[in-house]
Amino acid sequence: NNTANFSADNSVITNNTTTGNGGAVYVKNGSVSLTDTTVSNNTASGDGGALYVTNEANVELVNVDFTDNTSGGKGGAIYTDKNLTINAENGSSTFRGNTANGESNAIYVDSSDAVLTLNAGSKGTINMNDKISGTDNKYKLNMTGSSSGKINLNDTVTNANVTMSNITLNMGKDDLLQGNNLNLQSGVLNLQNGEVGNMDLSNFSMNGNAKVKVDVDLLDGIPSRFPFVW
Repeated sequence: NNTANFSADNSVITNNTTTGNGGAVYVKNGSVSLTDTTVSNNTASGDGGALYVTNEANVELVNVDFTDNTSGGKGGAIYTDKNLTINAENGSSTFRGNTANGESNAIYVDSSDAVLTLNAGSKGTINMNDKISGTDNKYKLNMTGSSSGKINLNDTVTNANVTMSNITLNMGKDDLLQGNNLNLQSGVLNLQNGEVGNMDLSNFSMNGNAKVKVDVDLLDGIPSRFPFVW
């Protein structure tokens, strides 16, 4: 319902289908709260295979698992044109196997004014195994949380202004943020993934409180290529 309030705790939301937007939930003016919940195998012919967020929607997602959701448009698991936060607190939030138009996609952010926040709180882990994408005008992606929080990035991010603080960001490959803007405020950017690779960013800034870990080919003395670190 686009105006109702809906909450689910320790639940499974699965096998829902729509010919429109939001395979499981379409939220416009109401609120949605999902905690310790799995959202899987939902399908939308339009945008948002599982969840469609727009207008004055208020959405709270904590320790959620979005798996194998599909859209025919944008946002394999989630479509949003509003601010949205994915939380992990003493647990994990995971995106895997979600597709949009046949391609890997977890979340599509359809506004340059919108902020997508990945918040890995105390002992929290966010696993992004699908692509994050959005409007060509660049949306904002904020990766933050606690110093004990971790974000594992295993697929690409596109069209984003990325800010990272406090957490450890583990990169499955060096080039997953390629072409984005990155502001590294604090925390640890971990590029130690067993390969010496490249990270080419459109723009990069780094605060003295931040750390970067890279792979080094000891035979040739070549480190992973990262802008302005050496």
